[in-house]
Amino acid sequence: MGRNTSKHIPKSINERRYYHDFIKNQDYVPTVDDSLNFEETTNNDKEFKVEENKRRRPKPIKEQLIEHFTERWITYVIGILTFVFSYLMFNAKVDIARIFVKTENIEKNVDKVSSDIKELNNKTDQKIDVLKEKSNEQDMKIKENEIKLEYLKHK
Repeated sequence: MGRNTSKHIPKSINERRYYHDFIKNQDYVPTVDDSLNFEETTNNDKEFKVEENKRRRPKPIKEQLIEHFTERWITYVIGILTFVFSYLMFNAKVDIARIFVKTENIEKNVDKVSSDIKELNNKTDQKIDVLKEKSNEQDMKIKENEIKLEYLKHK
């Protein structure tokens, strides 16, 4: 069986890429059929030379970008890592500042509560002293009354 040449079979993606790369790398040197016999002339006025074109074929922007990033990807990775590191450092400094403010507020609250507790202790101590004095007076009156009762009983 022969090959069916009436159908078009497209190239694969890799084949197309290699083909385009091959075409782009080709110089602009025209091909001349060597079987043609041209007479050599010594007349410099009519020289039919094909100038060599030193200009490169323009590349599509997509290819230029891909080439740019493949050549400089390390620079971009280092730049992104530097940016992320500096962002994290800034956030850490902000968080540390917030923590310091919160701890200062907590320390102020603790100081206030401790001073309130000291005041309450002083007040309770004063009240206890007053109660002790009253209880001493009551004890004294009770003893006095006991003595009077004893005296009255013996009479």
